Amino acid sequence: MLRRTAFSVMFALLALFWTPPVAAQGIDPLLAREFDARDYASSELRLLQWALSLSGDYNGLLDGKWGKRSQTALERYSFREFEDRPRNLHLPVLAVSLVNGLRDDGWQFSGHPGFGGSMLFPTKTAVQQRASGSFQNWQHTTSSLRYGFALTTGDALDGFHRFVADLGPLQEPIYWVRRADRVVTSAVLRSGERVYMRSDPVGRLWRTVVLRAEYQDRNLLAAVAASISGDAPLPLYLPENGQLQRVMNRLSAEIDRENAVDKPPAPAPAPQVSGRSGSGSGFLVTLDGLGLTNQHVVEGCGRLMVNGQPATVTAQSETFDLALIRLTAPAGLRPAIFADRPAALNADVVVAGFPFAGVLEGLNVTRGAVSSSKGLAGDDINIQISAPVQPGNSGGPLLNEYGQVAGVVVAKLREAAGSPAPENVNFAVAGEIAKLFLARNGVVPQIAGPTERLDGATLGQVATAITFLVECFP
Repeated sequence: MLRRTAFSVMFALLALFWTPPVAAQGIDPLLAREFDARDYASSELRLLQWALSLSGDYNGLLDGKWGKRSQTALERYSFREFEDRPRNLHLPVLAVSLVNGLRDDGWQFSGHPGFGGSMLFPTKTAVQQRASGSFQNWQHTTSSLRYGFALTTGDALDGFHRFVADLGPLQEPIYWVRRADRVVTSAVLRSGERVYMRSDPVGRLWRTVVLRAEYQDRNLLAAVAASISGDAPLPLYLPENGQLQRVMNRLSAEIDRENAVDKPPAPAPAPQVSGRSGSGSGFLVTLDGLGLTNQHVVEGCGRLMVNGQPATVTAQSETFDLALIRLTAPAGLRPAIFADRPAALNADVVVAGFPFAGVLEGLNVTRGAVSSSKGLAGDDINIQISAPVQPGNSGGPLLNEYGQVAGVVVAKLREAAGSPAPENVNFAVAGEIAKLFLARNGVVPQIAGPTERLDGATLGQVATAITFLVECFP
């Protein structure tokens, strides 16, 4: 029940994402009401603090105490994402990713042998690695986050923290804290990697935690670092009968009443080659072989092939025109990284795919820009792009200038009878909708903010590394 409701919540919020402020929508009064921390339990507020840490808006303790810093973070989030004051409606979109994390990664406040105290730890998806010196090490398997724990005498601290300070080359100056009850050293490398080390006294010994993560997981590292505490672990959960669950249920009810969604334009048919009923494109989203394509690419397929190997459909949505497929042979491909924000109007984009497969050979890459943040007739599922799209491009990735997925190519506007052929009027499922579809099916993709802009050749390499050919047979 919790999972279904959470996914429904996220759908509603994204459907309203670019509409006027919620007060004008005439929705349930509980949803439209401005956020008041007094309505929420401490366990719910801890979840929201964690979510705001992951969004990059909050830098503070995950203690469930809602003060000025927490409120400012929520206001920053709501004004950025919804152009409105914080309302109950805004909260479930924050909570849904955490519900997935609690279920899939087993995130909890946890203590560890030789560590004591507590901190956020992915109990289901952390794999212990080989020890290094005094440190016991773990790797989070669904992100770049790494943990190290050590319990030593104070004599070792200087060497530990000097190691972090000597890392380089650095992107910004070292951050230091030197107190009798805490020692912290934090470094940002020029590569974007973050390294955070903290030592706290435990009797006559010192407990040291070191965290490392790549740029795209910087907010996750910051949230885990903020969670470190000398207190005993507290359970992290969403109360079944709490205010946040009530908001989710009310929003789910709103969705049941709001079910008229414009479908995207129909794609041009793919050429018939070697007995196929059609072909399209797709791209890898997880290391274990899950890929994304259009629902219309796999619709009616008796047999599905990806890069010449069998594949199966695991989930699909006619509304979003998206399908999740499992590859049997993902070797040679790497998971795509999704952009953490919508593609801006007139932003440069690249379309990758396999148009006219069997006629044209190899991956085809074309360039263009975002022409409109809306789809045909103003729908909120698609965006309009000027990059050329041909039959067979459907399902391929739309990449931004950083090589991150900003959408999923879906269709080309075809010529109407008696009208001139439209030029460069093409569409892609918005990246936010693609991430929603994945979340609704229990898949957490890699997501990152803006990084270094890539040149054309490097963008082509990124596209080649993630994109595959989809073939549909009767």
